[in-house]
Amino acid sequence: MKSSLFKFSVFDIVEMGVMCALAIALDTFVKIPIGATGGSINIALLPLMVVAYRHGWFKGFIAGGVVFGFITCLIDGYGFQFFPFEYFLAFGSVAIAALFGVTIFKNFSKKTALNKVISIAFIILSMVIVFAIRTMCGTIDSMIFYHYNFGAAFAYNVAYVGPSCGIVAVLLILLLPVFKSINQVYPTTYLKDTLVDEESDE
Repeated sequence: MKSSLFKFSVFDIVEMGVMCALAIALDTFVKIPIGATGGSINIALLPLMVVAYRHGWFKGFIAGGVVFGFITCLIDGYGFQFFPFEYFLAFGSVAIAALFGVTIFKNFSKKTALNKVISIAFIILSMVIVFAIRTMCGTIDSMIFYHYNFGAAFAYNVAYVGPSCGIVAVLLILLLPVFKSINQVYPTTYLKDTLVDEESDE
Protein backbone atom coordinates (compact mmCIF):
# COMPACT_ATOMS: atom_id res chain seq x y z
CA MET A 1 0.00 0.00 0.00
CA LYS A 2 1.41 3.36 -1.01
CA SER A 3 2.59 5.67 1.77
CA SER A 4 0.93 8.51 -0.15
CA LEU A 5 -2.39 7.19 1.12
CA PHE A 6 -1.46 8.16 4.68
CA LYS A 7 1.19 10.83 4.16
CA PHE A 8 0.03 14.46 4.29
CA SER A 9 2.00 16.84 2.08
CA VAL A 10 1.56 20.61 2.24
CA PHE A 11 -0.43 20.38 -1.00
CA ASP A 12 -2.73 17.75 0.53
CA ILE A 13 -3.37 19.79 3.65
CA VAL A 14 -4.07 22.99 1.72
CA GLU A 15 -6.46 21.32 -0.74
CA MET A 16 -8.25 19.42 2.01
CA GLY A 17 -8.54 22.59 4.09
CA VAL A 18 -10.03 24.56 1.20
CA MET A 19 -12.48 21.78 0.33
CA CYS A 20 -13.56 21.34 3.96
CA ALA A 21 -14.07 25.10 4.32
CA LEU A 22 -16.14 25.13 1.12
CA ALA A 23 -18.22 22.19 2.36
CA ILE A 24 -18.88 23.94 5.68
CA ALA A 25 -19.87 27.15 3.88
CA LEU A 26 -22.25 25.26 1.58
CA ASP A 27 -23.74 23.39 4.53
CA THR A 28 -24.24 26.61 6.48
CA PHE A 29 -25.40 29.11 3.86
CA VAL A 30 -26.57 27.22 0.75
CA LYS A 31 -29.29 24.84 1.83
CA ILE A 32 -33.00 24.16 2.00
CA PRO A 33 -34.01 23.20 5.59
CA ILE A 34 -36.41 20.27 5.85
CA GLY A 35 -37.67 20.20 9.44
CA ALA A 36 -37.23 21.26 13.03
CA THR A 37 -35.23 18.17 13.95
CA GLY A 38 -32.48 19.00 11.47
CA GLY A 39 -31.58 18.01 7.95
CA SER A 40 -31.42 20.05 4.77
CA ILE A 41 -31.01 19.65 1.05
CA ASN A 42 -27.53 20.91 0.19
CA ILE A 43 -24.41 20.12 -1.83
CA ALA A 44 -21.89 20.08 1.02
CA LEU A 45 -20.92 16.55 -0.03
CA LEU A 46 -19.49 17.80 -3.33
CA PRO A 47 -16.15 19.13 -2.01
CA LEU A 48 -15.83 16.13 0.31
CA MET A 49 -16.26 13.75 -2.62
CA VAL A 50 -13.55 15.66 -4.49
CA VAL A 51 -11.16 15.09 -1.58
CA ALA A 52 -12.07 11.41 -1.41
CA TYR A 53 -11.65 10.79 -5.14
CA ARG A 54 -8.37 12.69 -5.41
CA HIS A 55 -6.70 11.76 -2.11
CA GLY A 56 -7.98 8.30 -1.26
CA TRP A 57 -10.16 6.76 1.43
CA PHE A 58 -8.04 7.68 4.47
CA LYS A 59 -7.81 11.40 3.76
CA GLY A 60 -11.41 11.35 2.58
CA PHE A 61 -12.46 10.00 5.96
CA ILE A 62 -10.38 12.59 7.80
CA ALA A 63 -11.90 15.41 5.74
CA GLY A 64 -15.49 14.14 5.85
CA GLY A 65 -15.93 12.33 9.13
CA VAL A 66 -13.42 14.11 11.36
CA VAL A 67 -12.93 17.72 10.20
CA PHE A 68 -16.22 18.48 8.47
CA GLY A 69 -18.24 16.25 10.79
CA PHE A 70 -16.86 17.76 13.99
CA ILE A 71 -17.09 21.39 12.92
CA THR A 72 -20.62 21.13 11.50
CA CYS A 73 -21.74 19.24 14.60
CA LEU A 74 -20.65 22.23 16.67
CA ILE A 75 -22.18 24.75 14.27
CA ASP A 76 -25.53 22.96 13.99
CA GLY A 77 -25.92 22.97 17.76
CA TYR A 78 -28.10 19.86 18.10
CA GLY A 79 -25.69 18.32 20.60
CA PHE A 80 -22.58 16.17 20.52
CA GLN A 81 -24.67 13.04 21.05
CA PHE A 82 -25.45 13.17 17.33
CA PHE A 83 -21.78 13.20 16.30
CA PRO A 84 -21.01 9.45 16.12
CA PHE A 85 -23.74 8.51 13.62
CA GLU A 86 -25.09 11.73 12.09
CA TYR A 87 -21.68 13.29 11.42
CA PHE A 88 -18.68 11.01 11.98
CA LEU A 89 -19.99 7.91 10.20
CA ALA A 90 -22.44 9.64 7.88
CA PHE A 91 -19.92 12.00 6.29
CA GLY A 92 -17.02 9.62 6.83
CA SER A 93 -18.84 7.40 4.32
CA VAL A 94 -17.14 9.32 1.52
CA ALA A 95 -14.13 7.13 2.33
CA ILE A 96 -15.93 4.18 0.75
CA ALA A 97 -16.72 6.22 -2.34
CA ALA A 98 -13.00 7.02 -2.59
CA LEU A 99 -12.32 3.40 -3.50
CA PHE A 100 -13.83 4.12 -6.92
CA GLY A 101 -11.89 7.31 -7.61
CA VAL A 102 -9.03 5.80 -9.60
CA THR A 103 -11.43 3.71 -11.70
CA ILE A 104 -13.55 6.79 -12.44
CA PHE A 105 -10.62 8.96 -13.50
CA LYS A 106 -8.83 6.20 -15.39
CA ASN A 107 -11.86 5.30 -17.50
CA PHE A 108 -12.84 8.90 -18.20
CA SER A 109 -9.35 9.61 -19.54
CA LYS A 110 -9.94 7.05 -22.30
CA LYS A 111 -11.68 7.97 -25.55
CA THR A 112 -14.35 5.30 -25.90
CA ALA A 113 -17.96 5.98 -24.97
CA LEU A 114 -18.07 2.77 -22.95
CA ASN A 115 -15.31 4.00 -20.65
CA LYS A 116 -17.15 7.28 -20.12
CA VAL A 117 -20.27 5.33 -19.18
CA ILE A 118 -18.24 3.23 -16.74
CA SER A 119 -16.97 6.40 -15.03
CA ILE A 120 -20.51 7.73 -14.70
CA ALA A 121 -21.75 4.36 -13.41
CA PHE A 122 -19.12 4.30 -10.67
CA ILE A 123 -19.96 7.86 -9.62
CA ILE A 124 -23.60 6.84 -9.29
CA LEU A 125 -22.61 3.69 -7.39
CA SER A 126 -20.44 5.64 -4.97
CA MET A 127 -23.22 8.14 -4.32
CA VAL A 128 -25.73 5.34 -3.75
CA ILE A 129 -23.41 3.91 -1.08
CA VAL A 130 -23.01 7.30 0.58
CA PHE A 131 -26.79 7.81 0.41
CA ALA A 132 -27.43 4.42 2.04
CA ILE A 133 -24.97 5.01 4.89
CA ARG A 134 -26.10 8.58 5.57
CA THR A 135 -29.74 7.52 5.55
CA MET A 136 -29.06 4.62 7.89
CA CYS A 137 -27.13 6.81 10.33
CA GLY A 138 -29.80 9.52 10.32
CA THR A 139 -32.55 6.97 10.76
CA ILE A 140 -30.85 5.45 13.78
CA ASP A 141 -30.42 8.86 15.44
CA SER A 142 -34.03 9.84 14.71
CA MET A 143 -35.25 6.64 16.36
CA ILE A 144 -32.97 7.01 19.38
CA PHE A 145 -33.22 10.73 20.14
CA TYR A 146 -36.57 11.76 18.64
CA HIS A 147 -38.40 8.46 19.23
CA TYR A 148 -39.58 8.13 15.64
CA ASN A 149 -40.65 4.69 14.49
CA PHE A 150 -38.51 3.18 11.73
CA GLY A 151 -40.84 4.15 8.89
CA ALA A 152 -41.12 7.78 9.92
CA ALA A 153 -37.40 8.09 10.66
CA PHE A 154 -36.46 6.51 7.34
CA ALA A 155 -38.86 8.68 5.34
CA TYR A 156 -37.69 11.85 7.09
CA ASN A 157 -34.03 11.20 6.32
CA VAL A 158 -34.63 10.04 2.75
CA ALA A 159 -36.49 13.32 2.14
CA TYR A 160 -33.29 15.36 2.36
CA VAL A 161 -30.43 12.88 1.95
CA GLY A 162 -31.86 11.55 -1.31
CA PRO A 163 -32.14 14.88 -3.16
CA SER A 164 -28.78 16.04 -1.77
CA CYS A 165 -26.96 12.94 -3.00
CA GLY A 166 -28.80 13.07 -6.33
CA ILE A 167 -27.79 16.67 -6.99
CA VAL A 168 -24.17 15.97 -6.01
CA ALA A 169 -24.07 12.93 -8.31
CA VAL A 170 -25.22 15.06 -11.26
CA LEU A 171 -22.66 17.76 -10.46
CA LEU A 172 -19.84 15.20 -10.18
CA ILE A 173 -20.75 13.77 -13.58
CA LEU A 174 -20.83 17.23 -15.14
CA LEU A 175 -17.47 18.04 -13.56
CA LEU A 176 -15.67 14.97 -14.92
CA PRO A 177 -13.96 16.96 -17.73
CA VAL A 178 -12.80 19.48 -15.11
CA PHE A 179 -11.43 16.68 -12.92
CA LYS A 180 -9.54 15.32 -15.91
CA SER A 181 -7.81 18.66 -16.50
CA ILE A 182 -7.08 19.25 -12.80
CA ASN A 183 -5.64 15.76 -12.38
CA GLN A 184 -3.31 16.35 -15.31
CA VAL A 185 -2.06 19.71 -14.08
CA TYR A 186 -2.26 19.19 -10.30
CA PRO A 187 -2.19 15.44 -9.62
CA THR A 188 -2.12 14.40 -5.98
CA THR A 189 0.64 12.07 -4.88
CA TYR A 190 -1.87 9.35 -4.07
CA LEU A 191 -3.68 9.59 -7.40
CA LYS A 192 -0.49 9.74 -9.43
CA ASP A 193 1.02 6.72 -7.66
CA THR A 194 -2.16 4.70 -7.91
CA LEU A 195 -2.71 5.46 -11.58
CA VAL A 196 0.88 4.46 -12.32
CA ASP A 197 0.34 1.16 -10.51
CA GLU A 198 -2.92 0.55 -12.39
CA GLU A 199 -1.27 1.27 -15.75
CA SER A 200 1.75 -0.92 -14.99
CA ASP A 201 -0.58 -3.87 -14.28
CA GLU A 202 -2.18 -3.68 -17.72
